Amino acid sequence: MKVHRIVCFIVDLDGLGSEGVIEQLELTQYGNHAPAPRIVNIQSAEIEWSDDHPLNSVPSSRSARQAYENLFNRKDEWTV
Repeated sequence: MKVHRIVCFIVDLDGLGSEGVIEQLELTQYGNHAPAPRIVNIQSAEIEWSDDHPLNSVPSSRSARQAYENLFNRKDEWTV
């Protein structure tokens, strides 16, 4: 068995809030109950959404990375 650390950002268009996003991810039924995600850390940031927002671009783009880094004041390794 393996455990994977996955860093991603989720744009909350439905206004679920942090706890709602965690609940949706953890309660989603996957085949054979795998993967079975358990969220151990979540950070949230308020943004003004628009179609031309940098986070709406290809995730590996420089503008999406910069927007992420600005929102969460951190750099993570992007492999996509």
